[in-house]
Amino acid sequence: MKNDNEIKEIRQFAWIMAGMVLVFFALLLPWLWHWAFSWTPYIISAAFALTALLVPQVLAPVHKAWLKFAEVLGAINSKILLFVVFYLVLTPMGFVAKLSGFDPMKKKHKVESYYIKREKNINNMENPF
Repeated sequence: MKNDNEIKEIRQFAWIMAGMVLVFFALLLPWLWHWAFSWTPYIISAAFALTALLVPQVLAPVHKAWLKFAEVLGAINSKILLFVVFYLVLTPMGFVAKLSGFDPMKKKHKVESYYIKREKNINNMENPF
């Protein structure tokens, strides 16, 4: 027998799945692609909702499989997003900065010290340093 937290989590999963099936397969996709009307998404959504209300333990294997799928998808998506951000955003920005001579750390200046002297304003509590 599942404990109350697991049953609550399975119920939440079932309600979310019922809503998503309705939104995507009964409303959004038919509207976007001009699909013919079908009762199938409504039946699947009602099955999820009724099962969540009456016997949520039946959905435990479906919930567990969905979590495994989400874990694999998350691992893949994170790597794809990191690849896209690094190679399509940061790398071109670095090349442009390099070509334009941008030196944010001021490393190319031949000076004795990199210390930047500031006037001390003791009365300024927002920027005390």
